[in-house]
Amino acid sequence: MSKINGPFRADHVGSYLRTQAIKDARIKKAAGEISAEQLKAVEDVEIADLVKKQAEAGLIAVTDGEFRRKWWHLDFLLGLNGVSHVQTEKGFNFHSCELPPENFKVTGRVSYNPDHTFFGHFDYLKSVVPAGCVAKQTIPSPVMLLYASDPGPFPPADYASADEFIEDVAKAYKQTIAEFYRRGCRYLQIDDTMWGLFSQILLSDAPEAQKAKILEDAERCVKVTNLALSGRPADLLVTMHICKGNFKSDYCFSGPYYPVADYIARLEVDAYFMEYDDERSGSFEALASIAKADTAGKKRIVLGVFSSKFAKLEDEAAIKARIDDAAKYFPKERLCLSTQCGYASTEDGNCLTEDEQYAKLNHIVKIAKDVFGSL
Repeated sequence: MSKINGPFRADHVGSYLRTQAIKDARIKKAAGEISAEQLKAVEDVEIADLVKKQAEAGLIAVTDGEFRRKWWHLDFLLGLNGVSHVQTEKGFNFHSCELPPENFKVTGRVSYNPDHTFFGHFDYLKSVVPAGCVAKQTIPSPVMLLYASDPGPFPPADYASADEFIEDVAKAYKQTIAEFYRRGCRYLQIDDTMWGLFSQILLSDAPEAQKAKILEDAERCVKVTNLALSGRPADLLVTMHICKGNFKSDYCFSGPYYPVADYIARLEVDAYFMEYDDERSGSFEALASIAKADTAGKKRIVLGVFSSKFAKLEDEAAIKARIDDAAKYFPKERLCLSTQCGYASTEDGNCLTEDEQYAKLNHIVKIAKDVFGSL
């Protein structure tokens, strides 16, 4: 089979605002008023409706909106063997707010879980995707297991070396990806926040020793990602969303990608979703490194020049000018469009309404068709 011709000219990072029905059902579940099965039944109905609305907006790739998750990453990571939930003293600091005080910790040998709940989640998504659309599965990057846990020793106590830890993480991901594929997944997106952090530190006045350590960490990130994706089926499309933080319309990291562009360019993915929604994102300079490294000329860039954080629709002429600017560094025929991130990286969601969320989707699809002629 041939690989899906994606990402698409108008695409999306994956998460959507939780509907009121889901919010109400979760409150009832927490209070013991309904069962887990009753909550799932509500989620099923809302996901089917969300898929229908994505298709009506013109999207080809559709997701379940991450409606069954509390977090974009924790729900998946905690489903792997050797990973435990922890309450922390304080939450991670964003620009002007703080995340809830919880995280994960590697408490044993990391391994594949054949009973991971996400497999059933994908099965349901695939069952409600209409003809002409593609079911897209999103999961956090394996890099998150290396560097985003509650502070502790690196590598974790059960490992004799960083390489041993990396090999276990990569193996768990390879097996997980293989199972998604077996169930019919042909479009997988992995989400990674570490590159935004690394870039910000490298651009700062941090001590040179700290910057040297960041470059060492970047090498490990490339290694674990590429090991996890090695040997994947030829017709499995894999993209990476390189995130700079998204919580209640706030952000976490600032600055251009170019300090880590050469590392990003070495990742064995088919395309990158990159955040360019405002001035803190910097120039498109990093795209040149990706273009140079892509000797086969097949990779795509999804320009996140629309904001999922705010309802205001971006000026059409300004967006088209930014696309032309990006095309100075990367071939225009391999550019695509999306919001910079999802609408709800956590169940809290960003500060806009569902109607405003769909208006933004329609806006992106319209401009993509104007610029590229088709999706």
